[in-house]
Amino acid sequence: MALQVKATEVAKIKSDVEHLYKTVYQGNGKPSILNQITSIEHRLDSLEEKLDSSFKAMETEMSLKFDSITDIVNERFNHISYQISHEFERTKVSEVGKNQLKAGIITATIATCTTFGALLINHLLRING
Repeated sequence: MALQVKATEVAKIKSDVEHLYKTVYQGNGKPSILNQITSIEHRLDSLEEKLDSSFKAMETEMSLKFDSITDIVNERFNHISYQISHEFERTKVSEVGKNQLKAGIITATIATCTTFGALLINHLLRING
């Protein structure tokens, strides 16, 4: 009896192993597990390639947008810098012009005073002399 139970158990184990073998290597109405795993691996590889491609495209697009934004900001800063320097030069020229006008008026005043002083001295010398 014990021998018959063991033989039944061995037969059941053999049946289970054959069923597992068929499922793993041959399939049981569906593709085998090995084929399913291979198919999943191919789909994962394809998905990984698509994701890599998408990320590279996004990275390139963001880089171009950033470069564009950087160029615009640099252009605006250069324009503002030009306006500030131009206004500074205009103010500087205006100040120089004002100083030249003051110097001209002072020079003319001194020349006029000197002329009148010389005329007065000349007149006083004629009267006394």
